[in-house]
Amino acid sequence: MRVATAADCAAVFRLCNTAYHAESGDTPPAFKKTTRFLLTAEILPNIEARRVLLCTSGAQTLGCLSYTLEGGVEGAPLRAHFGPFAVLPEAQGRGVGSALLGELARVARAAGCVSLDAEVVNHRHDIFCMYFALGFRVVGEGAFPAPERCTRACHFVCIRRAL
Repeated sequence: MRVATAADCAAVFRLCNTAYHAESGDTPPAFKKTTRFLLTAEILPNIEARRVLLCTSGAQTLGCLSYTLEGGVEGAPLRAHFGPFAVLPEAQGRGVGSALLGELARVARAAGCVSLDAEVVNHRHDIFCMYFALGFRVVGEGAFPAPERCTRACHFVCIRRAL
């Protein structure tokens, strides 16, 4: 487990696009028209801010989790909001995701956060059980930001885990 550096940007880009491939095509839980899910420029700011965690094995990047710290002004609680969060398909079910979320919880507590927050597309039933097993609960819903990229109607399910 380590913090990503600028040298990891290409590996994070490849990992996210590989892991999120389940969201396209004609198999469940597919709902996107595109096979590109993340641009290098979209992840680079968090890498530069040292807010991307990596789980590696040798030279292989098994998982990544990008996060921001939100709130903490005018009495609002500080929260760690995460995403993208990706684990290589062949490494899924081996504790990589749980380890990344555990490390984020440690980092977030040290920063004074009260929770971990994320949005999951409603069609990703395959991953909700993992989040629920790790103590996340549904706290609301939100609009999907790019419906034109989708093959069917979708929305975000907002989840939270108290720290």
